[in-house]
Amino acid sequence: MKVKIYHCRQCWVEISNRLLKFCWNKCFDKYQAIKTKEKNKQKREAKKISISALSKVADKLWSESIRSKWFCEHCWKKEYLNAHHLIWRHAKNTRWELSNWICLCSWCHTMSSEFSAHQNPLLFHKWLESYKWPEYINKLLELSNIPLHVTSEYLQEKIRSLKEN
Repeated sequence: MKVKIYHCRQCWVEISNRLLKFCWNKCFDKYQAIKTKEKNKQKREAKKISISALSKVADKLWSESIRSKWFCEHCWKKEYLNAHHLIWRHAKNTRWELSNWICLCSWCHTMSSEFSAHQNPLLFHKWLESYKWPEYINKLLELSNIPLHVTSEYLQEKIRSLKEN
């Protein structure tokens, strides 16, 4: 009868028992350390993906709830509506707040050289202060300056509140 020879998966030293996958020359410990690092890396990547995926869902729900107003607040058109943040999107405290928005048509939002939130921001802000009072905008600015660490629980709560509205 021929005896089958088994080898360590790490260092290829001969092993007598087929149930052992590693020799005991520190190979098993190396294998366990590698597996632990891989599992931790997968957990970190899954967490990053979930936060970014949740923020995309929250952005979409926020935009849909704004565009459901059905008209541009500057020219009163009802086609090609966009949601515009009053305070920049990078401010996490106000990014998904329903009070931090204005509904504009695509022309008023980005294309008009006379009045556009992006092409002519000074004129837009002057109009905005007359349309929405300065105290309102100042409150949003104060809220946006408070640091916030976004977690998946925070985003899930925001998604729930946006679905309700």
